[in-house]
Amino acid sequence: QKGELLLTDTVKLALAQGKDVECLQLSASSEGIGCDRQQDLEKAERLLRNKKVDELMANGVSIEDPDRTYIDVGVAIGSDTRILAGCHILGKTIIGANCRIGPNAQITDSKISDCCTVKHASVLTSIEMADGSRVGPFAHLREGTILDIGVDIGTSSEIKNSKIGAGTVMKHFGFIGDADVGKNVNIGAGVITCNYDGTTKHRTTIGNDSFIGSGSMLVAPLAIGDNVYVGAGSVVTRNVADSNVVYGVPARSRVTANKDT
Repeated sequence: QKGELLLTDTVKLALAQGKDVECLQLSASSEGIGCDRQQDLEKAERLLRNKKVDELMANGVSIEDPDRTYIDVGVAIGSDTRILAGCHILGKTIIGANCRIGPNAQITDSKISDCCTVKHASVLTSIEMADGSRVGPFAHLREGTILDIGVDIGTSSEIKNSKIGAGTVMKHFGFIGDADVGKNVNIGAGVITCNYDGTTKHRTTIGNDSFIGSGSMLVAPLAIGDNVYVGAGSVVTRNVADSNVVYGVPARSRVTANKDT
């Protein structure tokens, strides 16, 4: 009469098609609840969420406030990891053991290894973090970002489609996009890789043990070598060889700048 096909009609339809019909006993009555309204869907989702939380806690995960934590059924979390209140852990995210997540972090389709930290209100989407790496607070890691062992990404930093080498530090307010950054690099506050020229995205490469001073603009395509020092506030538009010092707008090497003087 309502133009609806009800679940119970499937028995009649199956028998009419000569198919076998069996009775199965549900492990819990909640598995058979109907969902005819938005309120019913919310109730079913909450039941699934609670079931997932119970499963994780039984396996050694600490969840501070289950009522304000949202974890998808496809998520895997290792033992002794602590999930603080307000976190959304979604999709096929995998989190290792001995991690600390949140509060209010949002993690989607990401792989986080052991002993990692994701601090307050950070947003991670389709990224990878190796053992002991740290992110946040208020950091934004976008698709294609890979952090190696012991990387430290700090307050309000954004990284997109970039590989960050082991031990590299970026503590404050910056943007690294479409870049390959080496090991033990110090990236100062306010550093930006200028990866877009209005038409095309370009990559930036930074070698091992380099120092990028605060407020520097790295205009891609650009290659900076190992052991390079970029002075604060520089605008780097040309490739920089290993063990060089550059500064200024546009940035010049220390030798060239002294000759000009």
